[in-house]
Order: sequence, then C-alpha cells, then structure tokens
Amino acid sequence: MYYIFALEDGMVQPTMEVMARLSRLARAECAILILFYTCLWSNKASFLIFFRRIAGTDRSWSIWFWCVVGLVAGTYLVCLGDIQYNCLVNSQVHILEHCAQKAAGQFEFRALITNLVLDVITDVCIISLPIALLWNVRIPFRHKMILIAILSVAVFIFIVAVVRVAVVARRDQNPDISWLWM
Repeated sequence: MYYIFALEDGMVQPTMEVMARLSRLARAECAILILFYTCLWSNKASFLIFFRRIAGTDRSWSIWFWCVVGLVAGTYLVCLGDIQYNCLVNSQVHILEHCAQKAAGQFEFRALITNLVLDVITDVCIISLPIALLWNVRIPFRHKMILIAILSVAVFIFIVAVVRVAVVARRDQNPDISWLWM
C-alpha cells in the first residue's frame, strides 16, 4: 500500500517489482472490499433477523420489516456492483491506461459517496424497526424514551461512517485506501 504513496511522491521508480506488488495489492483490495461490504451487510442482516424474532404480529410493522429487508438486500448488491473490478483485477497495463485517468477517480469518488449514503439509509431504516416496536409496548413513557435513546447511540456509527468517507474521498486524486479498511 505504501508503494502507492511512494510512487505518487516520486520516491520510488515504477520498476517491474513495484508494479507486481501493486498488482497484488489491487487484487487484495478487491477481496477486502468484497469482504468489507459482506461483513457490514451481514451485520445488518443479523439485526434484521433479531428484530424479526422479537416482533409481534402487527401487519404494518411486518410490511415495513420486509421493505427494509428488500432495501438492505438491494443496497448490498449496489455496493458490490459499484466496485471498480476492472481497475482491481485486470492486467497492470490496463490499470495504468484506464484507471489512472480522472474519470476513474471521479467514479471511485461517486461510489464512495453512494455507498456512504446507502449505509446510513439502511442503518436508519434498521434502527426504525425496534423504535416502531417500542411505541406499541405497554411500558412507561420514560422507559420508552430511555430505550429509544439507547438505540439512538447508532448515530455514533453514522458519524464514524461519514468521517471515514470525508477523510478518504477526494474528487481529484486517488483515496488513501488505509482509511477504507477501517
């Protein structure tokens, strides 16, 4: 990964060995991106399974639940679909010719922003499920508010996601991929 920074700074010349290392890094980055989105969306799926198990028979909640499940599944496919596979698994010649262009960087920037928005939207929808259940539970209003406040700690997760992308996403240059792996 640090070879990229060294190349950009002119500290390392693009020798065959360096290019071979960068090719391996690109393939590893492809695998890491797929695993990252799969783990993140698996976590979302586990929450959905948990909330489904504790849910009652309320029809409107059940409809909302299945809408959220469809949204989460669709956004997972979008996040996997907007990975620039052609810039990660192709030959080094193809990567140097096509992926170093400004359009490829802008595509990656738009993909990062899109994935951030989809991540936050799905998190909000998933958090809305237990909050909707709480309104129908017969406990004191104060206890409901405490439980809702605990569930709202997820706002911290939204902030981390936004900061991660704000640090990484650059419209005019390649992102620092070390931040993407957080």
